[in-house]
Amino acid sequence: AMRRQNHPDRRGPRAALLPVTVLILLLAPLRGHALWEPGGTAVQQTEEASPEQPEDPDVPLKAFLLTAEPGDFVWELFGHNALLIRDTLRGVDAAYNYGLFDFQSSDFVTRFLRGTMMYQVAPVRLEAMMASYAGANRKLWAQELDLEPAEVAELSRLLAEASLPENRFYRYEYFLNNCSTKLRDVLNQVLGGQVLAEAETVSSGKTWRDHTRRLTVPAWWGFAGIELLLGPKGDELTSEWAEMWVPEELRRTMAATNVVREDGTTRPLVKAEHLWVDSDRTPSVASAPGFSLLFPVIGLALSALLLFASRGPASNWSIPTRLTLTSVVLAWSWVSALAGFLFVAVHWTDHEFMYWNQNVLLFSPFAIVLGTAGIVAIWKSQTGKAVRRTATVILALSGLAIAGWILPGVGQSNAEWLALAVPVNVALWTLFSRRIPSKDAPPLI
Repeated sequence: AMRRQNHPDRRGPRAALLPVTVLILLLAPLRGHALWEPGGTAVQQTEEASPEQPEDPDVPLKAFLLTAEPGDFVWELFGHNALLIRDTLRGVDAAYNYGLFDFQSSDFVTRFLRGTMMYQVAPVRLEAMMASYAGANRKLWAQELDLEPAEVAELSRLLAEASLPENRFYRYEYFLNNCSTKLRDVLNQVLGGQVLAEAETVSSGKTWRDHTRRLTVPAWWGFAGIELLLGPKGDELTSEWAEMWVPEELRRTMAATNVVREDGTTRPLVKAEHLWVDSDRTPSVASAPGFSLLFPVIGLALSALLLFASRGPASNWSIPTRLTLTSVVLAWSWVSALAGFLFVAVHWTDHEFMYWNQNVLLFSPFAIVLGTAGIVAIWKSQTGKAVRRTATVILALSGLAIAGWILPGVGQSNAEWLALAVPVNVALWTLFSRRIPSKDAPPLI
C-alpha cells in the first residue's frame, strides 16, 4: 500500500518553487534523481523480465535479497537493492526493482520540486542488472532467504501484482518510502509482521543525518548540499526498522533477523549470502565522519579576504579592491538569499525533512539587500541605513543560530555551516557597519 497516498495538499503558489528550482540547478545536474535517492534507474534503461507466475503452485521458487554497494555518482552513494524471485524449474529470474522513474514524464520536474515524486516497480532481468553493476565496479550481494514454500509463493505473487501497470507507481519519499523500505515492507508482510516486531523497538543509535553524512563523504558537494538542506527532523534517532531506508542496513538487519516457523522453531531469515558481482572499490565508511575542517577554512578565508580588502579609509580603496569586495559580497549575499528563500518556500512542499531548517538564520532572505545596497555602498564609499541595519540583523540571526546550537534539544546538527557562515556574516557586519560622512569620503561614482 502506498504510504500517505491521500495526503493533504500543502502546495503553495508556483512562484514559491522558483528558489527551489534555481538552487537545484546550482547544486548539481542530478539527472532527475531525488536529492537523497538511495539508488535509482531510468525506466528507459531497464530490461524487464516476465512477471508471470508458474501455473503449478508446487514449482520450487527461491527468493534472494540483492544489495548493490554504492557507486560513483551522488545518487549511487546510498546503494540500491531488489528482490529476486527464481523459478528453479523453468530457469526464470525476475529481480523486482522499486527504484525506477521516468524522467520524460510531463510532471516529473513539478513533482520533484513539490516532493511528490512517483517511482515505479518492475521485474528486471538479472543478467542486465549484474552486467550494469559489473560495469560500474559495484559489488552485488545476494542473500538467499530461508522462507517456507508458501511464503516464497506469496512474496512472488505480491511482487508480480505490484508490478502490474495499474499498481506499479508509488509515492516516493527519500527516507520513508523508497526502493529499500518497499522491500522491507513486503518481506514483513509475508512474514506476518515479524520483521517489524523485532526491529521497531530497537534503537539504531543513529539519526537520518548520520547515514547521509557517512554515505556522501566521497562527493563533497553532495555532502555539503544535504547538510545544508536537511532540517532538525534529520537529527531524530531512528529505530532499526526505520534505518532500513538504507539498502546496506536492510541487508545487515535481514542477516541478523530470526523468524519463527510454522513448526515453532526459530531460524535465521537469511540462509546464505553470496557475492555475485565483485569490485575493488573502497567500501563506505561505517560511521558518520566528525567535524569537517573544510567549512571553517572556507569561512575564515572569505572573512579574512573581506576584512583585508576593506582595511583603511573607504575613500582610498582602489578599483581592484572594490571589484574584489563586490565579487565576494555579491556572490555570498545572493547565494545566502537564495538559500533563505528556499528554506521558507519548502514549507509549501512535501519535503518535510527540510522543514524548520535553522540554517535560515545563517543564510537569510534579508541578504538580498546586501547584494544590492551593499554594492552601491562599496562604490560610493558610503553606507546607508538600510545596508547597516541589514548587516546587523544578519549578525543577530547568526547569534541566534549559535545559541540554538548550544542549547540542548533546540538546535540541529549544523556546526559546519555555523563555522562557515558566522565568520563571513561578522566580516560583512564589520564592513557595512561603518558610518562614513560623505564630506570625508567623496563617492567614487
